[in-house]
Amino acid sequence: MHIQTRKSWGARKPRAMSHQSDSQITEFFLHHPADPHDLSHLDTDGEEDAFMRGVQDFHMDTRKWSDIGYTFVVFQTGRVYRGRGRGFVPAAQLGHNTGTIAVLCAVGNSESPSGAMIRGLIALKDLMDKRVGRDLRVRAHGDVTPTECPGPRVRAIIPQLQRH
Repeated sequence: MHIQTRKSWGARKPRAMSHQSDSQITEFFLHHPADPHDLSHLDTDGEEDAFMRGVQDFHMDTRKWSDIGYTFVVFQTGRVYRGRGRGFVPAAQLGHNTGTIAVLCAVGNSESPSGAMIRGLIALKDLMDKRVGRDLRVRAHGDVTPTECPGPRVRAIIPQLQRH
């Protein structure tokens, strides 16, 4: 599986971030964009790169976080992008960040996860399970925070991911 690097999408340098070891990671959280408008136009590397930079800018400049809040982002195309990376605590589930991998599923409110996205998520989950040495529990953001995130369409794929 190929993961787009931070350099490839033009990530800014993060401010100070908290490290986490593989031995700490036990959960794999799914998210959708805070404003899940139609993202079907994101079908090329350049558009996905711009989306990544926009999310990072919003998190760093508006929310004043140290970096993009997600560990990884998986697009409808199936391409996987590195956000913070698994060695750093994400900023995506208030009060439930340490020991997690936070994955943004870039799917809009008029879309269902594509087959390519599901395959990308399964490959990413399998890789993370292998890297941390255990089967990570898959959870929805809304399991720990009062939100509908990641929405019913993404929630519906959690059983597929948990089996991997």
